[in-house]
Amino acid sequence: MQYQGLLDVECRLLTGEEKRLFDLLWSLDDEKIVKVHDELMGGTDGFLYQVLLKRLENHSVTIKRHTAIFTALLCKNPSHAVMWAYTLWLMEEKQGSPVMLGDLSRQFHEGIPRLDGYKEAWDKQKGHTYEIKDVDNLLDNRYFLEVKGDIVSMGGKIPVENKEG
Repeated sequence: MQYQGLLDVECRLLTGEEKRLFDLLWSLDDEKIVKVHDELMGGTDGFLYQVLLKRLENHSVTIKRHTAIFTALLCKNPSHAVMWAYTLWLMEEKQGSPVMLGDLSRQFHEGIPRLDGYKEAWDKQKGHTYEIKDVDNLLDNRYFLEVKGDIVSMGGKIPVENKEG
């Protein structure tokens, strides 16, 4: 059984503002997206964007700025950014190429995760959900990523040398 992150939660349609943002990002060329990227990095949404980028870097995910900006702006708190990073990693693993806005549109054709969907996905990655006592958040654990979220292969244990706080 593989943890699917945000890929298996109920979704909602994009709001008008989110749709306009998606369309705007879709239309921007690389030069303009760099400007948006630089402004976002210094803005109030910069913290969640940094959390997302750091997690993507930890997962060795290659992502287009358009996609990173859009997903970061969907995040309401750090746990959302962590789950988006994992979800984008899964998508990249499955398709064998960097995730672009079009890929998000195809994967999330019914919309984006609802707030209760984020909670559901977050609760599913908790160690106690699978009676794994050594780790609170599986998404913080290198071994969980090495087994690609295959909870069964973990056997209810996290090797001591792979624990991370």
